[in-house]
Amino acid sequence: KKIFLKDAKRFDFILLIFIITLCLYGTIMVMSAGSAYAEFRYGDKYYFLRRQIFFLVLGLFLMYLTSRIKSTVWYNLAFPLYLVTILLLVLVLVIGLVGNGAKRWISIGPLTLQPSEIAKFTMVLLLCKYFTVNEEKAILSKKKKDIFLYGTVFPFIIIGAIVFLVMLQKHLSCIIILGLIRISLMFVSGIRL
Repeated sequence: KKIFLKDAKRFDFILLIFIITLCLYGTIMVMSAGSAYAEFRYGDKYYFLRRQIFFLVLGLFLMYLTSRIKSTVWYNLAFPLYLVTILLLVLVLVIGLVGNGAKRWISIGPLTLQPSEIAKFTMVLLLCKYFTVNEEKAILSKKKKDIFLYGTVFPFIIIGAIVFLVMLQKHLSCIIILGLIRISLMFVSGIRL
């Protein structure tokens, strides 16, 4: 099966403009905030700027590539990615790197990986799949009990494992973001207030 879309016209240019604007703003902030430290630490005031630009270009390329993947592929990958995310979050607690009193990173050669960032993406995929599969009970049902259970309680249980593992990493800001993602997806899916 082909996993990439054929239709290259389906592209949201307004969203792209916002993304590029945020990336440029972030790059300016990296240059402004990091140049003195880079000069002191590495003898090159552009050290962080070059790294930022490299990863920015790489990120934009990967963004374009993933935007071309069919939604059915993401739908089918939602649960396997959830399991991988849980595994990575557990691995952080076992073999993770400690920084500023928190264990949040896994070292892979010269790179470090923060599984809680992957958890945000995974949770979006999983909740989208969940609300698609359970639309009849979570959104369209006439019974308030079904809407409460399938629209609120079960999605909370689904992300509970991720939130609990992130909580053990002492990563409060990520927990807040995961909660906001969950609430946003509930309302976007059509759950009644």
